[in-house]
Amino acid sequence: LFLLYLYTITIGLFFGFWSSIIFLTNAFIILTVHVFINPEISQIIQADPWFFITLILSMTVIVFLTLYLMQSYRLKNLILDSLNQKLSIANQRETSIIKGINEIIIITDKSLKVLSANTTVEHTDVFETSELTGKSLFEILSLVDEQGQSASLESLSIPQILEDKATRTISNLYLF
Repeated sequence: LFLLYLYTITIGLFFGFWSSIIFLTNAFIILTVHVFINPEISQIIQADPWFFITLILSMTVIVFLTLYLMQSYRLKNLILDSLNQKLSIANQRETSIIKGINEIIIITDKSLKVLSANTTVEHTDVFETSELTGKSLFEILSLVDEQGQSASLESLSIPQILEDKATRTISNLYLF
């Protein structure tokens, strides 16, 4: 019973008051069904009717305790704020590293659509960083192999790279 109450408080702190109420209500319904189904539990209740009344009162206390703790500690908001702050710091760090590199860096998604590029791209006098965003890498760069065949996801080993998350060196491709 103690674990049920502890779990109810935890749900309330992380997922909100109504989630804990729903959980506690379901637990109460399951307990009530067990009282009617299981003759041993039914005998305990008949022998000591105050047990059931105490159980209902303790559940009521837990509901108000959960509400008080939620309003007092706002644990969910603290965790969310902390994670957002760490994510923001990581994004700023990544952006500053990419901007500081003098090589052209183009960041794409899995299908090779450009998400962003560093400012070195603009020094080529061919592209503006804003023009690249959203375009396919193959629209921007004409990569061909030794036989003059256009590069594709498969020839760049993209599916394998995504699967095993390993670094690959791809040779014999040329800008055309």
